[in-house]
Amino acid sequence: MNNYQHSLFSFTEQGEGSQKATATAQMRIGGLASTLKACMQQALASAAPYLSRAQLVDRMNEIAKQNGVKITTGRTRLLTTNILDKWLAPNDTDDIPPLMAVEVFMLAVGSLAPLEFLAEFHGCKLLDPDEILLFEYGKAKFESKERARKLRRLENDLAETRIKRRR
Repeated sequence: MNNYQHSLFSFTEQGEGSQKATATAQMRIGGLASTLKACMQQALASAAPYLSRAQLVDRMNEIAKQNGVKITTGRTRLLTTNILDKWLAPNDTDDIPPLMAVEVFMLAVGSLAPLEFLAEFHGCKLLDPDEILLFEYGKAKFESKERARKLRRLENDLAETRIKRRR
């Protein structure tokens, strides 16, 4: 059983399952940019009744300014609707949004869909706070049962040892 959990800060291949996931990801990496862009479009569409592209650009620029981060590349300081349109065009593989821009985008539209897509791309899943508690409960329950099995084995070994000594 592979007990490895992927982290945002490290990625090492652990076991055969992870190697298969890595190979699958490498086969699909060619479509990563266009799929990410489509995912971002869907996230924007969900927010669209309340947020136009121009409003999104303003909101993203404001978030970036408040946090002291740059979300554009090159000498461009502010995001424009033209740049946003290029970032969201699935067929435009030359203009890919930088990582910081994707983060600011998610904050601006209030959706983690792009991050969920990237996690699933690598065979992982994002968990909300309730799912984390459920996961931790299940893990603790499993570990508790494992400890109980080990304790029973030790008790049996101890009983057998005592019986052998008495003979």
